[in-house]
Amino acid sequence: MMNLITKGYVTAQVNAQEFMKDNRGSIIEYVMIIALAGILITAAKGPLTTLVTDLVASAKDTVTAAAPGNDG
Repeated sequence: MMNLITKGYVTAQVNAQEFMKDNRGSIIEYVMIIALAGILITAAKGPLTTLVTDLVASAKDTVTAAAPGNDG
């Protein structure tokens, strides 16, 4: 069983090394995608912050209003 696990690990390691050697252009593409995701997250942060803040405040008001013993 350990021999099979070791062979699987070695195969995965060799495949990963071959991928890194053969796909250097792809790594640049991955970096560009990550940068684009960062830009999009930064652009959406303001509206999302407002949305989440309003949602939490609304949920807090709802829970407080529905609490036992609170006649409003």
